[in-house]
Amino acid sequence: MNGNMKKILYVDDEEGNLYLFEVQMEDYFSVTTVLSGAEALEKLNEENGAFDFIVSDIKMPVMDGFEFLEKAKDLFPNIPRYILTAHYENEQILTSLDTGLIINWFQKPLNPQKFLDALNLK
Repeated sequence: MNGNMKKILYVDDEEGNLYLFEVQMEDYFSVTTVLSGAEALEKLNEENGAFDFIVSDIKMPVMDGFEFLEKAKDLFPNIPRYILTAHYENEQILTSLDTGLIINWFQKPLNPQKFLDALNLK
């Protein structure tokens, strides 16, 4: 792994999605994946916020993506936050963009080039 790679934290409650994201992004990022918002908050604290990007699914049990991202923002406001979801018709996504909770959102299945372009990485 390239030591200069940017670090990305991806949260999704479906292991298949975590695996797919990791396979698509491992050439571009140091990828850390977790299965829940609670796990993601633990990882953020363990690493003292040492991530360049946070990407989260929305629909997850116990703590949804919006709740997780709010907590992540409170803890580490300088880490850019993104949503990756199959549920794009969500009004809350637009609100999250307006309030600055997220910078952008992406629809599943992820288009890797579109994602890298949006993060200004090639």
